[in-house]
Amino acid sequence: MPPDLAEAMKAIHTSVAQAPPFHDSDDKVIALGNGVIMLDGASAFVPGPVPPGVYADALGTGLRRHLDNDPAADLTGVLADTIHDVAVHLDLRPGHSPSSTVTILRAHDGWTDILMLGDNLAVLPGLTITDPRLSRLDLEPSCLYRHRLAQGTGFDQTHRAFLHELQTQQAARRNRPGGYWIAEADPTATQHAIVHRIRADDVPRAVLATDGAYKPMRHLGITDWPTISSASAADLDGILKQCHAVGSRRGFSQLVSQIASLVFCWWTRPMNIRPGTLPRMTRRSLRAKCGARPHGGRRDRSACIARGRT
Repeated sequence: MPPDLAEAMKAIHTSVAQAPPFHDSDDKVIALGNGVIMLDGASAFVPGPVPPGVYADALGTGLRRHLDNDPAADLTGVLADTIHDVAVHLDLRPGHSPSSTVTILRAHDGWTDILMLGDNLAVLPGLTITDPRLSRLDLEPSCLYRHRLAQGTGFDQTHRAFLHELQTQQAARRNRPGGYWIAEADPTATQHAIVHRIRADDVPRAVLATDGAYKPMRHLGITDWPTISSASAADLDGILKQCHAVGSRRGFSQLVSQIASLVFCWWTRPMNIRPGTLPRMTRRSLRAKCGARPHGGRRDRSACIARGRT
C-alpha cells in the first residue's frame, strides 16, 4: 500500500447509536483519531464498590488518554496499564469489582488492529469476531432465567434471584482458566484477549455491537450485516428502537435489553456512502427485516457525544 494511502486510512469515521444515550448508559463508545473503543459495563445484580457505568467510563477515559498519547502503542499493554490505573484510582480488588467488555479497533501504518476482551461483536468483510467463553460456561441460573423469560415471565423477584446467583457463579469463574476473561481489576486478564491484525485495505468498514444490541438483533432476524454496515447514525438508532418495538409486538420484549450500542466505522467510501445517508435498497431491506420505516434523517445526539461534540 502506498504510504500516502496508508496514512489517509488511519482516520476512522464513526456513526453511533446508543440506548440509552452515552451519559446514562453502562455502554461507552469513544472515538479516537485513528480508531474507536467500545465498552459494556456489566449490569450489577450483586452490589459492588462502584457502579459498572462509572468503571466503564474510567476505563474508556484511560484508554483514550493512552492511545491519544501513543496511537501506535501495543493494545494489550495499553489495556493492562489502564486496568491497573483504574483499579488503583477506584480502589478495586480482583473478584470484588465491576467489570466491562472491551473492544478496540484501530487503523495504523497500513494495518487494522482489533482487540476484544468479553462478549462484544465485531463484523468485518468476511470475518466475524466475538468472545464465546462466557456463554460456553452454560451455568444453570442462566438456563433457568432465560427459560422463564421465554415463557413470558417478567422481571420479578424470582428472576432477580436467578440473576444474583448467576453473577455470583460467574464471579467465581471470572479471569480464571476454564472460565472467562474480562476487564476488571486484574491486568493479567489482557493476556487472554482476542487479537487480530488485518491489512487495512481488506477492512474498508466494520460494525461493532454490544451484546445488548446483537443478541436481540439475532433473535429478530436482523442480521444482514453488509446492509447494516452502510447505515447512518439515525438508521442504527432506528434498528435499536425497532428491536424494542418488534419484541413488544411479538410478546418477548423481556428478551430485549434496555442497554445497547451499535457502531459503524468506515475508512474509505468504496460504495460512495456519505455520512448521514442510506442507499434506497438498504432502507428497503431494513423495512423488510423490521417491519417499520427506519428513523432516517434525524440526527442522533449520541453520535455527536461519541465524537466529542454536543
